[in-house]
Amino acid sequence: MSDEILAAARAIANEWRGLAAAWHIIVAALVVVLWRRRVDGRAIAAGLALMPLSVATMAAWSGNPFNITMFVALGLVMLALAGTDVSAQLCLAGARDVAAGAVMCSFGWVYPHFLDGPAWQYLYAAPLGLLPCPTLALLMGVSLLTDSFGSKTWAILVGSMGMLYGLIGVFVLGVTIDWWLMAGAAGLLARAAAPLRLVEAVPLDREKRPV
Repeated sequence: MSDEILAAARAIANEWRGLAAAWHIIVAALVVVLWRRRVDGRAIAAGLALMPLSVATMAAWSGNPFNITMFVALGLVMLALAGTDVSAQLCLAGARDVAAGAVMCSFGWVYPHFLDGPAWQYLYAAPLGLLPCPTLALLMGVSLLTDSFGSKTWAILVGSMGMLYGLIGVFVLGVTIDWWLMAGAAGLLARAAAPLRLVEAVPLDREKRPV
């Protein structure tokens, strides 16, 4: 069974490189937008919910009902939280969480597994938005960077999914790099157990707010 799952993951990563590249472009564009203008945190959270739905689509293409169920559910719950629980004001977390978040985002961006060919192509065609682990790594990274959009429920949801798929990757599929996924999930879940650092949060906009 594990060999079949790994073969399907490799097929997705290699046959859908164009979609992976599109997700890299979307994420890069989002970073530019966040740097240059004020953005509603709820809109960002809703946009991120499309990534699990993309993973579910790939799972349907490869015939993996478990991943279809898990990632459709994740995407829908993220959409629900974006409309009901996350903060409209997008804020930067404390320094340690920002550092951890940057590491996890980078890990998801270049996730070094499944893709055939030279290593440099991971910079733009790693299976982000296609496979569970790189997608969850990026989602956890963004959650750490933004104090989980002010939502403990969001942190627990994304962190729990990251821990589950990290455990599956390491102990079922033998993908040892998913220890990084488990480490990020542990950090996010630990952060969810602590008070939100609203006092330390720095608004992610470059405009002066009206008095």
